[in-house]
Amino acid sequence: MSTKPNWKSRMKPVFRPFASTVRTYWIAFIASIVCGLLSQVYAQTPDPLVDEGVQLTIKQQEIAHLQRSGQLNTEQYQLANQAFRQQSCDYNQKVAQLPADQQASIKNQVANRIAIVLPPIRQKWDDEERLLRDQANALSAERFKELENDAQAAAELQTDRTFLQRQLENKTISQQEADSQDAADLAKITALQGKFTSYGGNWGTRFNQRFQQLTDQLVTARELKERLDDTSSEIGKDAHRATELSLGMKKNQMRRAVGVITYSQEDQQDAPLKSEFSSIQAKYATGGTLAASAQDFNERVDELVNKGVRAKTQQWDRDASAEYAANHQSPTPQRVAAAVQDSGSTEIATTRTWVYNNGKTLTGTYVRAGSDVLVLNTPDQRSCVVEISALSANDQAYVAKMRDAQGQALLTAAKQQQVVAQAASNSLPPARDAIAQPSIAPFVNSSDAAAATGYAACGGFFGLIICIIGASIALNIVLLVWVARDARNRGMDSPVIWMVVVLLTSWVGLLIYLFTRPKGNLIPCPSCNNKRLAVGAKCPHCGNA
Repeated sequence: MSTKPNWKSRMKPVFRPFASTVRTYWIAFIASIVCGLLSQVYAQTPDPLVDEGVQLTIKQQEIAHLQRSGQLNTEQYQLANQAFRQQSCDYNQKVAQLPADQQASIKNQVANRIAIVLPPIRQKWDDEERLLRDQANALSAERFKELENDAQAAAELQTDRTFLQRQLENKTISQQEADSQDAADLAKITALQGKFTSYGGNWGTRFNQRFQQLTDQLVTARELKERLDDTSSEIGKDAHRATELSLGMKKNQMRRAVGVITYSQEDQQDAPLKSEFSSIQAKYATGGTLAASAQDFNERVDELVNKGVRAKTQQWDRDASAEYAANHQSPTPQRVAAAVQDSGSTEIATTRTWVYNNGKTLTGTYVRAGSDVLVLNTPDQRSCVVEISALSANDQAYVAKMRDAQGQALLTAAKQQQVVAQAASNSLPPARDAIAQPSIAPFVNSSDAAAATGYAACGGFFGLIICIIGASIALNIVLLVWVARDARNRGMDSPVIWMVVVLLTSWVGLLIYLFTRPKGNLIPCPSCNNKRLAVGAKCPHCGNA
């Protein structure tokens, strides 16, 4: 009698193929648990030589970090380095006593641990160094501003001390007052010097150098001012009178250039001025009563005349133009320029660089010219009188063309005014009688006009492309020059290589340079006045600290 199989016997053939696989997974799971427990046991009992090797490596990196960030001075750095070398020697002796295979194992374990432990510590150190560097840059920039202000104050005090002795010699101050003021000024200067000496480094030397430089400048400027303000001594009176005479002759020269007076009138008005000026000069000529003071006299006169010309030229030009307009009722310079343009002349006054025979240059716009002098307007809106004979041959030829064009324009304008006045008197429309021009519209072909319009559009398009290309080339040149100067100022060894990189890669190279260049603020070097890094050990231009 057969029995009916139950569900277990029916399912055995189905699960029999998976039984070995499940058994394998169970064995692997148990083995992983055992390995984890063993790893925990070994982790809790590390090799002390491995730990010591890791700590020594971190200690070496930490000493270097503290020295770079300025937290260790030279003496402290040497002591820390000496202690590290002793510990490292003891550690190497311990490892050398072990078998070779164990030494290699310890070395590998130390390297593996360092690769895991050191990067976050190094990142922390880098952030700390960056913060300290930024703080040092800010402090250095602030101290440079402070140095400039304090050096200026100390220089003014030292200048006062210098002229205090002269006042004492001239008996304009008592000995007691001089001693009291000198002691007070000296105490202030000493306090400022001590302040920068306490900052350490070479701040004291920098302060003294800048202080001496500014003192020399202030003493020279004050001496010159006293000489120019002197109107009591004989040489002072002569210098001021000679200046008045010279300025009077220059004013006549301006009036003659504008056309207010003629050459003969200028000579007549200058004759008494020149006579008196020559008599003063004779006193300081060789064999004169004050020949020993000739250089002082000439320097005073030159400085006073230059100062007077700078201050009065614009007023002279306005006065001369108003006088000329009142006497001759001539067109203003603006109307003259418009008349030149209306007359069809190609010689329109533009701003240009005028070259002297000695190589010097002057930028200005032609206003008017006489036979031997020229009036220019400089970019800062000042009028300037120039001797035509002192200019180069090209500029003299340009003046001649402008003078002829201006004269022809004035003549044309005068004729047109005369025609208009005559037409008005005859009750005739001036535009139809004398000034109207025949129309050329009937002779213009429509196809020619369309072609001309197309040519103009093409020319404008190609001109725009040329301008864009030129601007791109100019921008690249400016970029290369800036990269070279910035790399040089920051003390980089290869500014030319960076120029080539930026030239070949354009903005990509510029971004790479900006991210890799030494960081810090650029400040003027106290020795050579070139730019340098505030935290740099020495100036890349002059080599001074």
